Amino acid sequence: AFSRDEKAGAMSMAMGGKSVGGQVPRIQLKWLLTLDLSVSIKNPKRDFANGYLFAEILHRYFPGEVSMHSFDKNASSVHKKRDNWSVLLKPLKKAGFDVTTREWEAICAAEDGAAVEFVGKMHRRLAGGAAAMRPPSGADGGSRRESARFGGSDSSGRGRGDADDRGGDEYSGRSWEDEVYARGRGDDHR
Repeated sequence: AFSRDEKAGAMSMAMGGKSVGGQVPRIQLKWLLTLDLSVSIKNPKRDFANGYLFAEILHRYFPGEVSMHSFDKNASSVHKKRDNWSVLLKPLKKAGFDVTTREWEAICAAEDGAAVEFVGKMHRRLAGGAAAMRPPSGADGGSRRESARFGGSDSSGRGRGDADDRGGDEYSGRSWEDEVYARGRGDDHR
């Protein structure tokens, strides 16, 4: 539980010359701040290595698909990091991320630039442009939507045919996997 100012200071360190393992571009740091992550990012290659922060980012967009209790936030051993990544790979794949073994192992091993590159990939896919996914409102990653399947009933009692919380869009009738794929192509029914 860091204050927004503490997180901003730590993230600016990650962006500056003091960052070991690559610099996260400013626009991506701003995006990460909007997600209100539980860990402040000081050293991207180390902070993302265990996969926990990637799981937390994905949880903000798909809270019903990523169970944060399944991840070890403080994993530092190679074995624990691999355990986190083995759990993370399934929801990443469902969200449309093609993660190679080499890619996640490079992040896990804290290789220079590997984590920063994957943060960029997540940013482009989840937040980049008009076709991007938007996290549900609420700091808890989804207080208004019971799952990320873009339907069902949420806490307001709205049903499947009603507008969801993405700014008045009508429910598309697709699963979240199909929605991610369609939005990646720019087919967001507007």
